[in-house]
Amino acid sequence: MTTSRSQLNRAFAWIVSLGALFAASGAVAQTTGVSQVVTWTCHGSSCPWGESTSNPALVWPEEAQAIDVRHDYTTSAPMYLPASVANGTIIWIDSGYATAYAGTPTGSHRAVAYINVGEFYEVSGLEPDEVLSIQSDATFTYQIDLGSAPPPQDPEGPEDPEDPQDPPVDPGVSGTAADWVTWNCAGSICPWGGSTANYALTWPTAGHPISTRYDYTTTKPIYLPAGYANGASITVTSGTATAYAGSPDASHHAVVTISAGQTQPISGLQPGEVLSVQSDYAFSFEVTLGTPPTEPEEEPTDPGEPGSPSSKLVVWNCTSTPCPWGETSTSHAIVWPETAQPSSARFGYTATDGVYLAYNRANGATIWIDSGFATVYAGTPNGASHRALAYLSVGEFYEVSGVAPGEIVSVQSDSAFTYQIDLPTPAPEEPTDPGIPATSATVVTWNCMNENFCPWGVSTTGYAVNWGSGTDAVNRRLGYTTSHGIYLPAERANGAVVTADSGQVSLFAGRPDEQSHRNVGVLVPGQSITVSGLKAGEVLSAQSDYAFTFHVSVPDSATPAPSDGSIYSVLASWKCNVPDCGAADWVGSTLTWPSWAAYSTNDRSGDRSRTAYGSDGNLLYPYMGSWANGCQVTAKTGNVLIIEWQRGEDVWRETWLTPGETYTIQLISPEDGALIEAEDYSPGFSVALSNCTPQPLN
Repeated sequence: MTTSRSQLNRAFAWIVSLGALFAASGAVAQTTGVSQVVTWTCHGSSCPWGESTSNPALVWPEEAQAIDVRHDYTTSAPMYLPASVANGTIIWIDSGYATAYAGTPTGSHRAVAYINVGEFYEVSGLEPDEVLSIQSDATFTYQIDLGSAPPPQDPEGPEDPEDPQDPPVDPGVSGTAADWVTWNCAGSICPWGGSTANYALTWPTAGHPISTRYDYTTTKPIYLPAGYANGASITVTSGTATAYAGSPDASHHAVVTISAGQTQPISGLQPGEVLSVQSDYAFSFEVTLGTPPTEPEEEPTDPGEPGSPSSKLVVWNCTSTPCPWGETSTSHAIVWPETAQPSSARFGYTATDGVYLAYNRANGATIWIDSGFATVYAGTPNGASHRALAYLSVGEFYEVSGVAPGEIVSVQSDSAFTYQIDLPTPAPEEPTDPGIPATSATVVTWNCMNENFCPWGVSTTGYAVNWGSGTDAVNRRLGYTTSHGIYLPAERANGAVVTADSGQVSLFAGRPDEQSHRNVGVLVPGQSITVSGLKAGEVLSAQSDYAFTFHVSVPDSATPAPSDGSIYSVLASWKCNVPDCGAADWVGSTLTWPSWAAYSTNDRSGDRSRTAYGSDGNLLYPYMGSWANGCQVTAKTGNVLIIEWQRGEDVWRETWLTPGETYTIQLISPEDGALIEAEDYSPGFSVALSNCTPQPLN
């Protein structure tokens, strides 16, 4: 409650005249002061206003027992008054102006009064755990009468029946309080830093507000689409606020500043623009939304689709890196028809449905919104952020244009919507060099060979590049064997050039034993990528949910890939190739050594005889000689099996290591060798070795 000084001339004179009467009895008389510039200094992690901030504020007298902490800040002076003292306190402003704020020390604070020069405010209604502060953005002078002081008791009773001992009842403030909103940077276009905060109007859900601007995401939906903003009416019931308008990916202009008690109708926003109402200080408001047009201003061509399909709730699962939105994210989106060959990969995520449309199929498409609202986005599959092409409310439509080669388009919303689409005939794909023939992607099947490493079921299929013979490509990943060699080792992948001729293809890289491979590129027709950065032990694949054509250039010779010092296993098949042996191959992963330091066979007889071969058909040499004694093995990735044995025998000792565990080989006579491998159909492993230098066989 605020009251003008002119209304209190007689009452205030009466209080002042009684000051001396009660000073002797210990009552606190009015205190006069000038605001001080107070600094908030961060001493922890909960510091929403940065490392420090400053503001003019009322510093309470010592006897008030005010505190100097809020969130994880410490203030340079005690400016937060406990509710036990604050309730009943009267604050007069003699020059300038100030705002009274209340809330818990660890929560957001609300504005409880705006006090101009000549006005006073009597505090009431604070909860026991709340505190009060008086702040401004400019110097002010004040007088206070603390609530802890006993009220004056004139034995004769005041002559004036309107004496402030009986203060007028606070009628309260109508409306909804503005929220303290934070803008968090989620991309590269963040002109106000990593985060910023302000008071803002949170729009009703019926207006389908959004919470994105530039590459920021706001903690509340504060941006109202033009369809609901035009015709809206905003009343500020306390405080002052400014309405801003503009495109979400451009600067905004101030539409109007609204003071307490004023009502402002909104008009003039262009399609695609949004409206926000903000202030540096708390305010309260009432709002009535505009009614979006039921028909588009320009009658679109009938798309010819019966009824209106509904958006689908789509899940983005992190399957690679960088995944800036967490392990999963959801949104309502248009799932494009399969005939449009949509894709589902973006920025480390794979969507559960085809929500991304290639540029040559998106340009010229028309999108109608029949109910709800949606945003049309465009950008590259590997871009940190996508720009908003249009914000569509019910009855609006948008014809897509200006999407560059290599970009993709999606239509998304925070809530369900219905729509119609009219897709054009795909634009001719950019021609490739006619001297290099295009190759069609191969339909590949992944068959599970070890159920402990088969997260995608017993089998699955897709389109992929078959790298072909002579490239050292392998056909193993996790517990699966693929029908073709689609995994190209890093030593041959680095420097390879992959070009998409038709369709869309995603390139993935990672170790064969990793469940998720990172996305290293997405190609649309006419685009090429030169592969680089794969580390030792990693493989490259080029895949799609749909058919595509391509051409590739793989380096003729292997180039050593960067390594962190780990030793990586190789895929191996142990074949029984002695006469009259028809036993099945043993399949797994092993370490291999120089031919002069290890054996290729186990020297056992009959069906138990095995010779080790690599995925390229060449001999491997996994059976270490007696020099293995003392070799220290530390598992880095995957499960590792160490065999200590006497060559040719049917008995041995086994030691299993999980990542981080270490074991030193200790041969016990008559043992004369060792083998470092993994379980059958293992996707692979890596180790660190010490005191393990190969020596010539005896």
